[in-house]
Amino acid sequence: MVAGATDGTASFIASGAVAPGEWNSTLGTTLVVRGVSRELIKDPSGGVYCHAHPMGYWLPGGASSTGGECLKHSFPGEDWAALDREALARAPTALVVYPLARVGERLPFHQPRGHRPS
Repeated sequence: MVAGATDGTASFIASGAVAPGEWNSTLGTTLVVRGVSRELIKDPSGGVYCHAHPMGYWLPGGASSTGGECLKHSFPGEDWAALDREALARAPTALVVYPLARVGERLPFHQPRGHRPS
């Protein structure tokens, strides 16, 4: 093996975000938010962590095990293709959502009791 990466990091690299300041969010089994930084970002709480970038940069980000489950929880029985089209038609948006569907979720908050921030 020459190199390896987590699925979240591999999807980030595949997105084409390669320069400092570029960010990507990937939703699969896990929700991953990752960016490119010139500097190592240290978060004492562990919510944000960094992977090394092959060009000497850092990949700060975080992950939530909520993943696509948050969509199933929030939009049961919906037409996913129609929701995708509607979301694209409304982008960009100033909406902020914290999709913490279960107890113990993380990113950007750790929710040990399942409290959902407002």
